[in-house]
Amino acid sequence: MSHAPKAFRPLHEEEEAVRLARSKSWTSKELASVPLPQTFTAEPTQCATEASLAQFEPRQPTSERWGRLFPLPKWLWNDPRARDSMQSVESEAAEGGSLSQCVQSLGAAATKWRELPILKWGPAYSRSLLRADLMAGLTVGVVLIPQGVAYAMLAELPPIYGLYCSLIPLPVYALACSSMHMSIGPFALVSLLVADSVSTVVPPHDVDDYVSAVMLLSLMIGLLHLLMAMLNMGIIVRYISDPVLAGFTSAAAILISCSQLKHLLGFSIPRGSLPATLFYAVTHLHSTNVTAVLMAGGGIALLHYAKVLNKKYCPSVALPEQLLLLVLATFLVWCVGAHREDSPFSLPVVGEVPSGLPQPRMPTLNMELMFDLLQPALVVGIFSFILSMSIVRTFAMKFAYETDSNQELVALGLANIVGSFFLSYPCAGSLSRSALVANACGKDCTPMHGVFTSALVLLVLLFLTPTFRPMPNAVLASIVFMAVKSLFDMQKPVYLYKVKRPDFYTWVIAFSFTLLFGVQMGIGIGVLSSMVAIVVQSARPNHVLLGRLPGTDIYRDVRRFKKAQHIPGTAIFRFDASLHFANKDYFLATVIQALKSAERRQRRDALLASGKEPDAPKSLPPRPPGGTGRSVAGTSADEASPREENASAACCQGLHADEQMSALIVDFSSINDVDVSALRMLQDLQRTCKERMLKLVFSGCKGPVRDFFSASGFMAQIGQDNVFAQLSEAVKFCARLHAVRTGKHVPGASVTSSPAILPTSSLDDFEEEIAPVAESKRSVTRSRRKSREEAGEPCIPDEPEDPKPKIPSMSLEASVIQDSVEIRARSDTIESTEIDVAYPSLSAVEVLGNSAVSVDIGEGAPPPAPKATHTAEDAC
Repeated sequence: MSHAPKAFRPLHEEEEAVRLARSKSWTSKELASVPLPQTFTAEPTQCATEASLAQFEPRQPTSERWGRLFPLPKWLWNDPRARDSMQSVESEAAEGGSLSQCVQSLGAAATKWRELPILKWGPAYSRSLLRADLMAGLTVGVVLIPQGVAYAMLAELPPIYGLYCSLIPLPVYALACSSMHMSIGPFALVSLLVADSVSTVVPPHDVDDYVSAVMLLSLMIGLLHLLMAMLNMGIIVRYISDPVLAGFTSAAAILISCSQLKHLLGFSIPRGSLPATLFYAVTHLHSTNVTAVLMAGGGIALLHYAKVLNKKYCPSVALPEQLLLLVLATFLVWCVGAHREDSPFSLPVVGEVPSGLPQPRMPTLNMELMFDLLQPALVVGIFSFILSMSIVRTFAMKFAYETDSNQELVALGLANIVGSFFLSYPCAGSLSRSALVANACGKDCTPMHGVFTSALVLLVLLFLTPTFRPMPNAVLASIVFMAVKSLFDMQKPVYLYKVKRPDFYTWVIAFSFTLLFGVQMGIGIGVLSSMVAIVVQSARPNHVLLGRLPGTDIYRDVRRFKKAQHIPGTAIFRFDASLHFANKDYFLATVIQALKSAERRQRRDALLASGKEPDAPKSLPPRPPGGTGRSVAGTSADEASPREENASAACCQGLHADEQMSALIVDFSSINDVDVSALRMLQDLQRTCKERMLKLVFSGCKGPVRDFFSASGFMAQIGQDNVFAQLSEAVKFCARLHAVRTGKHVPGASVTSSPAILPTSSLDDFEEEIAPVAESKRSVTRSRRKSREEAGEPCIPDEPEDPKPKIPSMSLEASVIQDSVEIRARSDTIESTEIDVAYPSLSAVEVLGNSAVSVDIGEGAPPPAPKATHTAEDAC
């Protein structure tokens, strides 16, 4: 055995290492030591605000596309082949092509907008696919024949119409569908919908008129499907939630089973609501046909145990238990003569069935009847498409191939339109039969299996229809009963109750209304309830107050993460929904609530840091009598509008409950859209925050939101420098702002150690801050008096000193005009006070009383040193 040279071994080892590195599932801890690329390790040179992001996202006017000038349907633009063709048309127009050439190119693009799926898989069709499709088609056909006969009776139609529904629609659907495993035909829920909707317009006992109405309904449903495909309405499946479908399906399974009581018991029961049907069946039990009950019970038992034994002893082969039961029961009835009325074992049977193919005929176009069937056509058409599309997506995900919802609409529409000319009632996909296709051939199959199923049904119609005459209705009812048993799922509501209560309530509503008021009412109310749930959830979405996780730049909900740290002077608020007219008031209320919570946390943290026990939150005292009568906005209270007064009152309650809040950050990362009503609320919030000296900052705004802010002028109003790309940048900005406003740092000026007055202080904390100043002034006065006594100068005896410094009683009056604030404080005990202003945005501060300070600060300039004026007499 030859060995590779040593020079090549390191290369092989390196390739093996690379291969192992690619195949291994790495964890974050294992990758922590891997150095980042240079683009990540480089320090940012500027703060990522909206103003700095303009160089990376230039907004250029979008040119009008040529396609917008032509009345083309929306589905044409959604198709990638059509877009490529239209781009060629645009390029031809840009190169100076004539109008006629552009129109011809446009027509050519429109004709090849969509290809039939058969043109994709047809050229690659092989013998192996033929064998797989043949096996799957015959397997489905054996099951479809008894189901079609039984489901036709469920639709209040003669049994032969179930086979008509399995004849023409299947090959038509196979030529136009995008699903490889879907098996369409008669379906229990659709049959129930047809019977429930048409029987209210035409009575079922009038067979000819009833059949004509059903054929017209099938034509209308097919046209509806084509119209939905042209309007790109395949996405409608997204608007029916799973709880609605589950609740409706479970209730429909009960209704289907109750509708078969007349066949299970062997006597006629008038069609009506569920309570009426059960009441009539109980009160007429003396009319029960014992032979029918025994036949139905034996059929149910045989189907149940046959399925159990098949799964236990031969799971790889699908046993056609329904066909076997039908053949055995028909043979037994024929042997004992139970199909004859004079027999002692007589029971209802199918009777005479026309043989041969159905004669094609045009459905009766009665305008009055079409108007009556318009609502049933909408309900049955949309619901049948939703059921079918759910089956299509199930098997497409399982076998990893692409499907097109609009193409499925085209296929179903053509199948129903063509089928209506051959006495076919509305068809839909069947999950059980589609599962048979998947089990028979797996991934290697094509829609051709439907053609072979149709061929088997054709043979039955040509040669075996005379054998249907002694077929017992009780056995067909047992087939329906066992088929819909799987539709009743009580585990779903239990799961929803544990996981999501709103979805559970939606399930209960859909289930209850379907059971009590019928399938059409159940579907409508169920869909409406799901939409109402979405509106309610959107109107009152999740909202959180964010805190910083220690040692990281990650911000999480302070209620979930107990170690999340509050940012001093800053409230970080996140609203997890788009802002619109329905939730703008809730947004404002939750912002105020978040500010209050942040203020309480900040006060508690400050008290704990000083070694004190946190007290109850303090609120602003009422305005003292004899004030200036000016509102917080600097206008007269009589001139303010009610909306402005309400906004001011709300902000007084929430924005200034705490004295040290400097900024409010609204995290827009979860907000996808803002409407005009919400924009007005944001403008009011920004204006009020500006009046209250509270900085309003946005972070994480998405592109459409930024575009809307720019177009509306709100971006200029709030300032591009106050809109940050990342939350961490916004927090750093607000932290620096809070440091400046609290006197810990003033850009370009020296800062005194203890400011004596802050614009947002309440009286309680103002007294706590002024007490050391008063004690300091007393010590200065004592030192001056002592020096004068030593110099022999006369002095006035001072008042006896208190054991504690006397807290002055003061009154504050404040008025804010845009960027200017005017503060007046009156005191009767302070002899002189030195004021340090740590707010560079203030334009004037005036303290009146025994001591007065007047400070003028320019915009953006550091505050000058305060000038104190001593007006009280000295002690000596």
